[in-house]
Amino acid sequence: MWVVGGVARTLTHGKMYATRNRIWDFALWMRSYHPGVRWGGVGNDYSHNWIHNSPHNCITGGGNDAPPWSDATLATAIESGAGSECLFDNNTLDTCAYECQDVR
Repeated sequence: MWVVGGVARTLTHGKMYATRNRIWDFALWMRSYHPGVRWGGVGNDYSHNWIHNSPHNCITGGGNDAPPWSDATLATAIESGAGSECLFDNNTLDTCAYECQDVR
């Protein structure tokens, strides 16, 4: 699930959310860099999720670099990993990255 929204340049909140989900047994065919939740943007909420059983990352995204101002599209924001002022609360990550040693 990709939950990315908001405008990094102006810190306008996207007000998007991923809440109260159970996400499990993903990344079965492509075993790495296919997380249960890919997050980014500004002012989004990721809370009360149970994410488990993944060979690689259970959740990934973020960063604090805004995309280039000339072409601040959603695709560019996702690629740059822009993310700030997001809320992470009461998420449970279980049995993540069981095939990796260099992932946190």
